Amino acid sequence: PFRRESAWVMLCFAMLNLFLLVCFWGAGQQVKRYSISPTYYATEYVTDPFKITQHNALCEVEYQADVNNSWMYVDVAVIDSEDRAVIEASADISYYYGVEGGESWSEGSKTVSSVFKLREPGEYRFLLQWQAGTGETPQNVKQAGKTLTITVYQGVVLARYFALCA
Repeated sequence: PFRRESAWVMLCFAMLNLFLLVCFWGAGQQVKRYSISPTYYATEYVTDPFKITQHNALCEVEYQADVNNSWMYVDVAVIDSEDRAVIEASADISYYYGVEGGESWSEGSKTVSSVFKLREPGEYRFLLQWQAGTGETPQNVKQAGKTLTITVYQGVVLARYFALCA
């Protein structure tokens, strides 16, 4: 009898977590989208400001570049209105594909994301530095680079914890 009753409790708990996973999947409000041309890649680049309106906002930044058998590495600093670096991170975007022995293969992704927390609402900017190439060593980033799209979201809920519990 205990196993039967506990199975119902576990089933209800799993269903609740799956429901929460579905509810919070993709939660978050888009704050800003940037599209940055490779002509800016040779030097440091500071974006226009984006505004965070929530206290202790969990933010997600999605980086997307149309890399094909190439890579792009971006050092990112989130700077506040007083030009202080609040968060430092990096994004490594690479996508390779081919055919070997009659079998097609691919690895990497054209999109990566990172999550960070900003304690205070306000205006923030990104300070970016790039490297890009097609092999193991960097090339002229203006020639090897692709347009980088950065999308910022606030109010993100990490649904992976609900999936783990389920």
